[in-house]
Amino acid sequence: AEVQWSNPEKKNYENFLSRLPQLINIYDAEGYNYAKHVFDVKSEFVANSATGAVDVVMTTIDGAPIHYTLDGTEPTTASLKYTEPVSITETADFQAVVIRPEGKSKVVNKKISFNKATYCPIELTFQPSEKYKFGGAITLVDGMKGNDSYATGAWLGFVGGNVEAIIDLGQESEIKQVATNAIVDMSAWIMGSTGLVVSISDDNKEFREVAAKDIPAETNIDKKGVENYEITFDPVKARYVKVVIKRSPALPRGHAGEGKAAYMFIDEIEVD
Repeated sequence: AEVQWSNPEKKNYENFLSRLPQLINIYDAEGYNYAKHVFDVKSEFVANSATGAVDVVMTTIDGAPIHYTLDGTEPTTASLKYTEPVSITETADFQAVVIRPEGKSKVVNKKISFNKATYCPIELTFQPSEKYKFGGAITLVDGMKGNDSYATGAWLGFVGGNVEAIIDLGQESEIKQVATNAIVDMSAWIMGSTGLVVSISDDNKEFREVAAKDIPAETNIDKKGVENYEITFDPVKARYVKVVIKRSPALPRGHAGEGKAAYMFIDEIEVD
């Protein structure tokens, strides 16, 4: 393999990208193999708390048209065409793709889920680690669940205490379920939750517990994946919901860090 580049002082990646489509035409004519990922859709999903929406911003290297859908079907040239940022304010299964004469790009896929807590004011009584606080508490109610990597900014990382979140639903609402997710990566000293506690209040001062659930601590020292937690209870009416997500107290027997504190990475607290 051979890599060509300018002298270090003349490097300009953006300028290189602008010239790349013409260069690719030469590569195609010569039958060269090359990486095609630069022709994928570049997408950004931005939590817009001011409007209560997920704003989707997309670009392509060559300005090729982007087509998208909101119902989980793969887009075609007959699907909606992207012309400006898309504001999503309700549950959607977003997909986007560029279809060029030489074929399709990689499909962008993002599930966005709205519930009674989405974009509601949220307070954390115990703050995430400085290194893993990313976008802050709003990340937990932005409608977008974290993927399989804890360091992407989609998860908040906590160590040394339980997660305790108070969500203001804005008005008295009937609720009967709370759910959340944790990523587990034992090799990175990250464990899941050992319990959920839900309390409600009308004034954000006096809280009444309505449900509690214990979750067995992880003992598999090789475990890696996303854990989903859910707790249901008889319907109640409340404006404020306090959710306590209990941490695993220590890394398990046989782990390299046995007995030491584990991180807990949480994303998306859903209230319905």
